[in-house]
Amino acid sequence: MGKRFTDVVAVDDVSFDVREGEIFGLLGPNGAGKTTLIRMILDIHRPDTGEVGVFGRPLSRGDLDRIGYLPEERGLYRKRRVRQVLTYLGRLKGLDRGDAARVADELLERVGMSDVRDSKLEALSKGTQQKIQLLATLVGRPRLLVWDEPFSGLDPINVRQVRELLRELNREGTTVVLSTHLMAQAESLCDRVGLIHAGRLILCGGVGALKESMGHATLEEVFLDAVDA
Repeated sequence: MGKRFTDVVAVDDVSFDVREGEIFGLLGPNGAGKTTLIRMILDIHRPDTGEVGVFGRPLSRGDLDRIGYLPEERGLYRKRRVRQVLTYLGRLKGLDRGDAARVADELLERVGMSDVRDSKLEALSKGTQQKIQLLATLVGRPRLLVWDEPFSGLDPINVRQVRELLRELNREGTTVVLSTHLMAQAESLCDRVGLIHAGRLILCGGVGALKESMGHATLEEVFLDAVDA
């Protein structure tokens, strides 16, 4: 796929596949083109060249209801109560009111946050608000999760909790695309990674295989070696 904005090439002939049931990492520095690529996958931007396929077929509007998306730019209805917001977002994903409310309660209980369900979002800490936004991507019971920089702004305790939740969801069968510039997080979580630089996919493969090819280097060292090559 390719995408250009006026005279800037944001994504330059990128092609990769994500296997069902894996955690796939999109790695690269800020400005590498990861977010533009994700927005094309989700039909927010239309590719200028190439096409997007999900679940083994070309992307359709109905497929978007089966995808949970966490954008890099966060946003919540701060004057509303937590359960109200999660229920509303569940209804946008096609659930009826009762199912959406039930799923909201289940998710809050799962992460030990049932006590904030009737709190207004503006009264919660930044870290708690961010975890609520992560839960918002799950209310539609997605088959595919696309999280763009999910660890940004979280303290170490919340990073660990989010990492554990991600692993649990994956064990339950959820496929995950994780965009991050934190190489250590990708190295500990991902089955395979694609390394993006200046809008191009420069490496793609299993974490172990990439490290092996570079003499057991860290992912960051693999990336820097590939950029300098």
